[in-house]
Amino acid sequence: MSLSLPLELLDATVDCLSDDSWTLESCALVARAWTGPSQRALFHHIDLTHAFMIECLTVHLAHHPHLQTLVRIVSFSEFPVGSDKIDPTQYAKDIAALLRRLPHLTSITVSYSPVWKESYLWRSFPQVLADFIRQSSLTAMTIQGLKTQYNFQQALSPSA
Repeated sequence: MSLSLPLELLDATVDCLSDDSWTLESCALVARAWTGPSQRALFHHIDLTHAFMIECLTVHLAHHPHLQTLVRIVSFSEFPVGSDKIDPTQYAKDIAALLRRLPHLTSITVSYSPVWKESYLWRSFPQVLADFIRQSSLTAMTIQGLKTQYNFQQALSPSA
């Protein structure tokens, strides 16, 4: 005999664990009924703190396309000092490829890091964001600590 929790209790349990990815990963393996709610919580907000994570996530989503629709928020922040060894053209392509895979993305957060101040990585980032925003259903974008002369309003205008 198999006992199952009502969906409301399962969702409430998973919601309580939303900040604990290790436990959510374990919950996803407990039973088939736990997989969906656990994956929704795991993929709701993706925090990309290293440039290599962008390519890894893109590949993961390519192999598991059902997860693409679960991502609602993506945060880019604090790329390490070694970021200057990354090809900015490839970096821009990787970000664009990732964002195109996220049809239900509603929010992007960019936390400007002092490391980015002189980094050429930043030079490609605003245009990639502007191109994505024009084609998406994005409802919120937060840029924290940005000190740049990039004109997002001009980049987002219909003539851009």
